[in-house]
Amino acid sequence: MISNLNQKDKDILYENKSIDFKSLEYAYVGGQFGTSDLDFVEVLLYDRNDNLIETSIVDNSDYVVETNGDVQLKTGTILRKLGYDRGRYRVKYKFLRKTAGSNETILLDKDNKIYKGDFTITDGGQILDTNGNNLSIKENKYVIHEISPTRTEVRVIAQNISDSEYNSNLLQTGIESKKIDLPNISIKFGEKANRNKDKLLETKILESSEPLSQNFVGSILYLNNSFISEIIPPVPNFEDFNPTDEVESSDVKARWIISDIAAGTLTQGNIGYINNMWSVFNTLSDAEKTTLRSIEQRGMQPNNALFQRYKNTIDGPRPYFDFNSVIKLKSVSSKPSVSTKYTWKISGRDYRGDKSRSFQNQVFGSDDVVITGGRNNTFFQETSADGSEIEVKLSGADTHISVQLDIECKLGDGQIVKDFVYIPYCIRTNR
Repeated sequence: MISNLNQKDKDILYENKSIDFKSLEYAYVGGQFGTSDLDFVEVLLYDRNDNLIETSIVDNSDYVVETNGDVQLKTGTILRKLGYDRGRYRVKYKFLRKTAGSNETILLDKDNKIYKGDFTITDGGQILDTNGNNLSIKENKYVIHEISPTRTEVRVIAQNISDSEYNSNLLQTGIESKKIDLPNISIKFGEKANRNKDKLLETKILESSEPLSQNFVGSILYLNNSFISEIIPPVPNFEDFNPTDEVESSDVKARWIISDIAAGTLTQGNIGYINNMWSVFNTLSDAEKTTLRSIEQRGMQPNNALFQRYKNTIDGPRPYFDFNSVIKLKSVSSKPSVSTKYTWKISGRDYRGDKSRSFQNQVFGSDDVVITGGRNNTFFQETSADGSEIEVKLSGADTHISVQLDIECKLGDGQIVKDFVYIPYCIRTNR
């Protein structure tokens, strides 16, 4: 049988040799099987004469990777799932790691871009996105375009899928080395025992803000703009971490709290957790706040890097209320004692009560959340020298609510100073 192992891997097997996955020599392997989300097991079923009958991908629930690297497979369960209850067969397994494509199907929009949001299926079998546009199904695979006369080479091409990762993965499979951009990775240099900057020239340890795969061992790292240091402005110093009123300050910083829940029923979480969320989301740049709000409008996508960065904060003990609760939100912003324009914007998403909790509609402009006296249900604006407090009725069930507060101060010299804070999915209602 033709082997698809390279000579280096064959030598390891022939010598019955154990390898150190952490070593530089074997970094190309990418770590032990089972340590990557891209790992999977393929089963090959043969009859007693070594004729291939069927191949399939093993369900993750049908094998266990032990801490020592051993893999325990439930062969009986695997064969029964394939429809083989009796008989004599030869079973082989391949332990693989995806480099391009997958065995899953994907949804494409009208521009052939991969769609990862919520969708519905009509009675006629049409697949629609949240705006009612048609989606199509394709396998996340590539197409064999040509096979050489010697049947030793194949030409593989991409499908008509407009996705940079999908196309890049195919191109990268044909080269021995590849370049990967890591735009959201921050790097620290220094010995773990001594982080003194004077030790920079002696450094042997590189630490990243996010875990990197084993494939990066032995690679070359290029640091663009490595001599430019980011200046991070300090967070306003509130004397009370849980303020109940606005703070007079020359530093303009938008902030709000849940000030009154007497007409509501809090069933889970803590209204004080809004302060923890504010301490995280107020540090974002205006561009990041705007991007995060845009992501929320399309549905929080699990694979989005910005969402993943703040997922743990969003999933914290935020307050849950029974629907039809009435609560009040109050500005506790830091600002000068001048007349200020306050703009409240409510957004978020409402889910159906079906088993799959499919997306129903955006909260923005709906009846799921109503601001008393607002220009519309989810928008309120006023100019005041005495702060701002709004009353909000939570009418919808299973609703994830986001709140944005914009403040605009006009100083004595006519200068306009603005700030806004956006806290995603900070309030929820029960199903």
